[in-house]
Amino acid sequence: VKGHSIQLIQNKQNAPKHLNVFVVLHSHVDPGWLYTFEEYYSTSDHPLRFIWSEMSFLERWWSEANTTYRNYFKSLIDEGHLEISGGHWVMNDEATPYFWEAIENIIVGHQYVHEILNITPTTSWSVDPFGHGLMMPYLMKLAGINQMVIGRINSNIKNILKQHHQLHFRWQLHWAPLVNVLPNAYYTVTSACGTDEMICCQFDVSKTSRSSCMERAKVDNVQKIVQFGTVADYFKSLKGNAKRRASILSGDFFPYMDNAFSNAPFWTGFYNHRAYFKCFERIIQLRLVDLLSVAIGIYLNSDVEIARRNLALSIHHDAITGTSKRHVMDDYMLR
Repeated sequence: VKGHSIQLIQNKQNAPKHLNVFVVLHSHVDPGWLYTFEEYYSTSDHPLRFIWSEMSFLERWWSEANTTYRNYFKSLIDEGHLEISGGHWVMNDEATPYFWEAIENIIVGHQYVHEILNITPTTSWSVDPFGHGLMMPYLMKLAGINQMVIGRINSNIKNILKQHHQLHFRWQLHWAPLVNVLPNAYYTVTSACGTDEMICCQFDVSKTSRSSCMERAKVDNVQKIVQFGTVADYFKSLKGNAKRRASILSGDFFPYMDNAFSNAPFWTGFYNHRAYFKCFERIIQLRLVDLLSVAIGIYLNSDVEIARRNLALSIHHDAITGTSKRHVMDDYMLR
């Protein structure tokens, strides 16, 4: 963690004459936070067209789906109605894991999605980790991902980027992935667009949400105003000139700060919170390396594959950080 020493080589961006609004319906399923992985998976809701990020939940659903549902899922992918964005096993924390663990998280997820769908993700959606660093965009590029969406960065820096119309940029090098930062503090409906939460709230078509809203907009009416799209659709909409002229940003977004006026604005406690779990995770990592060294050149048996996937679960941004409830952390330890 270097700290947020940020430099931005600016290419002047003029304010757009009109706005293209994209509503990205996305997955965000923590494999353990307020409830355990099993408790989250056992709940259900009506399916929507959106992007999907976490392969840990897709693997569980796929293992229980029949041939009809699997073929329907594949057809949604083929028709562009559903996009695998990121394709990692979990949306990992970016401050505390060792780089080997982040690589393994990408490999486990990408191997699985290639096995069942024969695709390689080209976009990434990582909007909930507590700050973002240089490790992930570098690894993303090596994994074939050229466009990234991130969310939780220092609020003061985000405001500066917004003022200069610099919420999309290339990170560190000109060949790095094109990055877009969500404009507001969070990825929830009330933070998704505009300055009036009650307007954005009307576009929440779910039965329940974290925010209260007096009225709901009907989906049929919404489609006449905005367009539903995926991460890939958004980046395709950017004109070639906008991509070429994207500013180059260096530095990282640690430590994370979401409210400069609070008593403890910087999110640094998770660097050493629940240190026992971080230590345990490192030990398991070394043990897995031993198992892989034995299995390499022969095959990966099911027990080793389960161990790889459970290790990937442990670097989720609510696991290795220790920000889940006690019974959820106990479940992570048992895995």
